[in-house]
Amino acid sequence: MKLIILLLSGLLTFPAFSQIKFIDNKTSWNDLSAQAKKEKKLIFIHFENSACQQCNEVASMAFNNPLLTEKFGQNFVAIRLNVETENGRDFKNGLHIQGSLISVFTDTEGNILEMQNGSTSNPQAYAEKADLALRRRGARGINSYTQEYRAGSRSLPFLREYLVKLKELEMITDEVLDEYTSQLPPDSLANFNTVRFIYQFGPALYSKTSKTVQQFAPRGLVENIYRSVPFTEAVEMNNGIVRNSMRNAVMKRDPQLAEAAARFAQLTYDRDPQMGKVTYEKNMLQYLYTTRDTAQYLNRAAQFIEQYYRPISIDSLKGMDQAELAKMKPPKMKPGENLTVLSFKLNKPSQYYPMELNTRARHFYDMASKKEDLELALSWSKLAMEWSEEILTNINNTNINGNPSYMETYAHLLYKLGRKEEALTWQIKALGQQKATSQPYGHMETALAKMKAGTL
Repeated sequence: MKLIILLLSGLLTFPAFSQIKFIDNKTSWNDLSAQAKKEKKLIFIHFENSACQQCNEVASMAFNNPLLTEKFGQNFVAIRLNVETENGRDFKNGLHIQGSLISVFTDTEGNILEMQNGSTSNPQAYAEKADLALRRRGARGINSYTQEYRAGSRSLPFLREYLVKLKELEMITDEVLDEYTSQLPPDSLANFNTVRFIYQFGPALYSKTSKTVQQFAPRGLVENIYRSVPFTEAVEMNNGIVRNSMRNAVMKRDPQLAEAAARFAQLTYDRDPQMGKVTYEKNMLQYLYTTRDTAQYLNRAAQFIEQYYRPISIDSLKGMDQAELAKMKPPKMKPGENLTVLSFKLNKPSQYYPMELNTRARHFYDMASKKEDLELALSWSKLAMEWSEEILTNINNTNINGNPSYMETYAHLLYKLGRKEEALTWQIKALGQQKATSQPYGHMETALAKMKAGTL
């Protein structure tokens, strides 16, 4: 019998001796594709914008890591594009990419093989996505499925394959899922596996698929599926329903649909009603923030923080971490047992509390104009710094405690309140702390320069 010992450790870091080599960002798709064909490589495209300098710096941190150099050099022709440029827009539109801050792996025909949403400083995330793209090389591409679908193909086997491919690439499945469900004979919705397959795509609330299942599936079948599948699958089905419903609510600016999705998310926490209420509020706040309903967002966010976060004590936060750590204590050894040593980084549950305070404070900085709202956000920001000083100790193995980005939020709020000298003091402190962590800091330098010039 083996006994597993768990040891706490920090994240591994690598010095930046080399980096991914990106070709000229003015290169057209045709020239990029031709070069990739000539070199028998796939294509890597990183889309970014000018609105989030920090996001771009974070991506650069990963791209400068030698973990990616050999893999990308041997297998990909890489280009980095700003979606605000003409060439960036051409690539984005040609590949039917929504938004920015996304990395795309394609073949030379423009078939998307894998995507990385957002940006990250973790090179392993890009390496894993690259491996997925390489494994899918030569398989039928998404473009082929889309063209066949647009040409009118609606056979059930084809639609199933198309749905799996869309989900594999984390693309929107709503339209194809509705089409698939509409092609099914009504009596097939009495079949456990058929309905399970549908729910794996997270059918949005009030969608054609959702209504069809409600109409034709036997009472209790969906509940039986949730009880029978692995817990992780049930969680993913619920997350998919909430995610797709919320996306539709935002696109349609439909507060009733947002309310239904938030309520659905709340009900998934039947064993933890308090967490259910918090989840409900977070979903509604996300809807209001995304749709830029400023008045409602500011009012609701203030009530949310004051009710659920302000009353928490630092001792309670530390208690959460101690409870999590206690779960990881290895069992006692018995004579003759072998040891397997695993290394991991403890994910402190307490860290999400100052993070939430900072997020709402930052949103108020972006959206609020009244002094009383900004003062309230400043108090949240101050509390976030105090909490992080206590619980986020020695980040990145330095002598720095806390989170420099929380200090920057505090500085920005002071600046917007007209307290420029205090703002400069805190921005300089945040910049110094950020440099000490070896994390990207260019965005902080830019903000500091704008503060000094009075143009932030």
